[in-house]
Amino acid sequence: MQTTRAFAHLRLGQFEDAANWMVKAAGRPNAHIHVICAAASCLALVNRMDEAQGFTELLRRRDPSYGFSAFRARSVWRPTRKRSSCGEPAGWAS
Repeated sequence: MQTTRAFAHLRLGQFEDAANWMVKAAGRPNAHIHVICAAASCLALVNRMDEAQGFTELLRRRDPSYGFSAFRARSVWRPTRKRSSCGEPAGWAS
């Protein structure tokens, strides 16, 4: 639920809110490794680098081989080249 809210804020361009919600989600017991990665990314996006580094270190402890290619390979989200009805990129498609 928290991760979904974080991604909603991210899609709306509300990056600080996205980072705050992603931190909450990543702090949950047994948070998925993708959530930890997303938390680090959102924090870096809003220039909260010390916090982002902490999540990056946690990520490396949990899975030393984890990187963007692993995130992409394991993710159900795929970028799309489709356009919305107003001509803007449609974003991500599942």
